Amino acid sequence: MKNHIYFRFVGAAVLLLIFSSCKDGKEGNTAPKYYPTEILAPVSRTGQVQYPALLKGRQSVEIRPQCSGLITRICIEEGANVRKGQILFVIDQAPYLAALKTASANVSQAEARLATARLTLDSKEALFKENVISEYEWQTARNDLKAAEATLEQMQA
Repeated sequence: MKNHIYFRFVGAAVLLLIFSSCKDGKEGNTAPKYYPTEILAPVSRTGQVQYPALLKGRQSVEIRPQCSGLITRICIEEGANVRKGQILFVIDQAPYLAALKTASANVSQAEARLATARLTLDSKEALFKENVISEYEWQTARNDLKAAEATLEQMQA
């Protein structure tokens, strides 16, 4: 019953609105015969528009070191073009120079041991031919020479 009364009330309100909006056509047609205009002068303006963007190079290259060390100098500017073979960074050379000197000293020491082993073999070979020493001592001198040669190759590597 309540719904029936509510719908009658809403229907009456809608009809009232429809009839009240209908008026004579003379009042609604009061538009002016001309529109006001304004003449604009040309002016030079610069506009700025910002767009979100991400710039990437033609080729992205990762740089990885082949050896460890402290960088003492950077030879390029960030974002600059680089060529193949160009020096990019200079690494502290002190540890590498020390390692080079140590390796050179080891090679010299191995060369000296090799020369001593050759002298020993030559003298023992002469003594073995005269039956002064045993074959065991002579073979030991030959093995010492081979070991000295192997040590020299290892130090050179």
